[in-house]
Amino acid sequence: MKKISLVILILVVITGLFFVLRGDEESWICQSGDWVKQGDTSDEKPNLPCGIEDDLKVFDQIAGSCQVSEGNWLDTHKECEEVDKTWCDGHQGYYSECESGCRHNHDANVACTAQCIGVCSFPNLVNDFNSCVEAGNPIMESYPGQCRDPQSNQTFIENIGNIFEVQDLIDLETPRPNEKISSPLVIRGDALGNWFFEGDFPVILTDWDGKIIAEGFVSSKGEWMVEGLVPFGGELIFEKPDFDERGTLILKKDNPSDLPEHDNALEIPILFK
Repeated sequence: MKKISLVILILVVITGLFFVLRGDEESWICQSGDWVKQGDTSDEKPNLPCGIEDDLKVFDQIAGSCQVSEGNWLDTHKECEEVDKTWCDGHQGYYSECESGCRHNHDANVACTAQCIGVCSFPNLVNDFNSCVEAGNPIMESYPGQCRDPQSNQTFIENIGNIFEVQDLIDLETPRPNEKISSPLVIRGDALGNWFFEGDFPVILTDWDGKIIAEGFVSSKGEWMVEGLVPFGGELIFEKPDFDERGTLILKKDNPSDLPEHDNALEIPILFK
């Protein structure tokens, strides 16, 4: 009887060991930048891009350290706000002692207060289209442009504003998204007649943190009380901001009623020469 029990115990141990070893073989592994299924695993394919787990762990640690130090971590921009230079240097970041608290807010309808906070950023991380291009990666032939970063195995899409959302209402000929502009800025395009009021509609130019640096109107180049597209044109005179080349051009549908349901706008990113 004891011999039978011993045999059963041995079989159980061998079977368990088999499934443990089999489980190790049945998984997803990273090969040449792609997830490859091993065996007959029931696990779902990992959601994370293959090959960047270590990088993500590093930035998870930085984010955690930022929060422990009572800083504010901005994951989208890979920045830690309200920390000092000593903390930033210790994490090999780039420190700026006086950044605007609303530098990432490009909504011209939201008031931007003058705040000065310390910010530690990590510019070497490829986390958007511009940083991907600056890293020397090629741009695919598409619109909007696409840039693939081989290190993270991610593809980033160029920010062209909300052109596609309002393309049936307004078509901007010049400037184009991410075009480098100087003063006077020439603005031309076509818009539906209901975009105008008394032949005009407002345009706004902001700097990198949403501060308005110029505003005015563009005018119709013909009869505007029509259902179809109407050519428009105008100019904006502005002073180039002292800091950062990024900005936003906003072409707002004129809304004399001030009712929010009648609001609309075309917003595109631009660069200052």
